[in-house]
Amino acid sequence: MKGADEAKKIAAEIGYPVIVKASAGGGGIGMQIVADEAGLEDAIGAGMRMAESAFGDPTVFIEKYLVKPRHIEFQVLADEHGNFVHLYDRECSIQRRHQKLVEEAPCPIMTDDLRDRMAGSALAVAKASDYTNAGTVEFLYADGDYYFMEMNTRLQVEHTVTELITGIDIVKQQLAIAAGDSLPFDQQGVSIRGHAIECRINAEDPLNNFAADPGKILRYRSPGGPGVRIDSGIHMGYTIPANYDSMIAKLCAWGMTRPETIARMRRAIYEYVIIGVKTTLPLHHAIMHNPHFIDGDTHTHFLQEEHILKTLNRYVREEEKRMQTLAASLRQGKEIAAITGAVSAHLMSRKKG
Repeated sequence: MKGADEAKKIAAEIGYPVIVKASAGGGGIGMQIVADEAGLEDAIGAGMRMAESAFGDPTVFIEKYLVKPRHIEFQVLADEHGNFVHLYDRECSIQRRHQKLVEEAPCPIMTDDLRDRMAGSALAVAKASDYTNAGTVEFLYADGDYYFMEMNTRLQVEHTVTELITGIDIVKQQLAIAAGDSLPFDQQGVSIRGHAIECRINAEDPLNNFAADPGKILRYRSPGGPGVRIDSGIHMGYTIPANYDSMIAKLCAWGMTRPETIARMRRAIYEYVIIGVKTTLPLHHAIMHNPHFIDGDTHTHFLQEEHILKTLNRYVREEEKRMQTLAASLRQGKEIAAITGAVSAHLMSRKKG
């Protein structure tokens, strides 16, 4: 946009509410939601200042703001020899401050027809821009329609769930493409096997507007077992600095079905011990037990819904008690901790049985 007058004209054509975004940005930085014309000029000014500060480019644009959309994206790969493929879809609707917290693949509401149409659009974007390497084409979906949002020309945090359902090492393919190799498979060679969920574990307080909580990790025990993947570089004694992004781990679960994957993620969260800083583990615990999430009924404002907020305090208390119990066993060594976790899981299953 060249100025406020042009923005007002565009907003009047597409209708309010609208959202102002940084052209060079990502991660939700600088986004401003505008309900009517009265707030548009201030929003543009604020967005431009934040864009300049964060990305060195004050350029912003506006688009229609959807109130409760789903965030659905497609992973694509393209080589310099003209080969393009998609690695299917991901659901990334559960977010805080426009940044993803839970991702899963495939999208739980996806149909064959919708997938064909959205995948075709994603590949069209990649081809039109003569794109090469790994990338993600992101869409918003609402009321049966989908809208192009942006393309991330990089490897994303949530690529892990796509790797789990396709068996394709995206990092390896990215490096091979950069080296000039052709893709070793075509679209027919890519298929979905099972379901995967990723929880981003952040050093944040979910009861305090997700305020960052840097500090020293006093006790640490990562989960394991069938279908569980953990990507992290932290350990007991590690100090989480205040200078960087608050994400400290990516916890992933895979299963042949979505219910099995949710069950494995619940177990992994139960086994995960991080003491010394507040984390989003209790929030993920609440999400994995939420009936709306279990039914696949999510949207980008999911975390503002009352059904999540009213249970979060209880899950935080439960998680704190659980972590203290497991942390006590860690003082006796890894073997005792493993036995404690196994006995606790057995007793829980007996109670449910």
